[in-house]
Amino acid sequence: MKKTKRILISLCVAATLISCFGAFAYADGDGYTTYTIKAGDTVLKVCQSLGIDFYANQAWITSVNNIGNYNNIKVGKVLYLPTFNTTTDPTKAINVKNSLSGTTTTTATTPTTTTVATTTQTAAVATTTAGDAIVSYLIYHKLQAGETVGSVCAALGVDFDSNADRIKQLSGITNYYHIPVGQNIVIPSLTVPAGSSYTAIVAHKVKGGETVGSICNSYGLDFAKVQAQLKALNNTDNLNRINVGQNFYLPVAGATIATNATTPSTTTGTTTPASTPVTQVYQLNKQASAHGSFKLQVGGKDVSSVAAGTNVNIVATPDSGYKVYTVTVMKTGGEQAVAVNSMSFTMPAYDVTVSVTFKSY
Repeated sequence: MKKTKRILISLCVAATLISCFGAFAYADGDGYTTYTIKAGDTVLKVCQSLGIDFYANQAWITSVNNIGNYNNIKVGKVLYLPTFNTTTDPTKAINVKNSLSGTTTTTATTPTTTTVATTTQTAAVATTTAGDAIVSYLIYHKLQAGETVGSVCAALGVDFDSNADRIKQLSGITNYYHIPVGQNIVIPSLTVPAGSSYTAIVAHKVKGGETVGSICNSYGLDFAKVQAQLKALNNTDNLNRINVGQNFYLPVAGATIATNATTPSTTTGTTTPASTPVTQVYQLNKQASAHGSFKLQVGGKDVSSVAAGTNVNIVATPDSGYKVYTVTVMKTGGEQAVAVNSMSFTMPAYDVTVSVTFKSY
């Protein structure tokens, strides 16, 4: 009887170990790993726990796993996740997908046979905080009469079905059948179509001692203003729980990026990324004021031009007997106002003129 009990206990322990570790099955050298979905899992959380950049690899994950809706992934489903960067190694991505589906793989040997686009600007490497990168974008669109979210996605080259749940979260949509004309919608994309208003999604690798608030401060973000977006991007309702080493995603307007244009090689059929960084800055113009003066500063240093998304401080010095009366920041040559909070503002993606007036006590 005791022997039988020991056997049963051993079997239970073995089953427990299998349930704990069976979800991770690495296929070394194949370019992918597998994970079995458990209760409470989301693909984003799984990727974060494994150190895989979900947003940069979403297209590959969606295609290989045939995901139509990320909200309807059942417990027990085996996910295939890449162990390489699918945006920088597209041929390998095609080979992995073909091997999983049983399709014969044909490796392209010349630029004329490759299916990789060579001119589209894709999610580029950021020249932001060391170790961080721009992995995708949020495109902003005001819904016009006759449009649907699906038709807008189609026009932008974004797969609506696989992004429907994220668009709902980011846009505050409750019902796709009742969206009023004029509502602003936010669409995640790996590319930036010309002429679209967008924000970059930066993947920040969390370091020891960091909090969501400190990470936001490092990028000049107002935590209170972006809190809802942070929750949607990171698929969490609790921003107090972040782990060292995980990718934490932030919406950063006007982040400095490197170009991702590529040039086909004439000998090997590979592509060579362009390495010249592009930094878009905008002018800060000052309107002369009577009875005082002011400076525009970033990090305690006077500035006359900064990149969009930078937090700019207005340091005013009234003359004796005077105090600050009004502070305005306007689009240069236009009527568009920029919000000013506690003598600071976030630089938009256009030139601005700052004006400070003073009045006597």
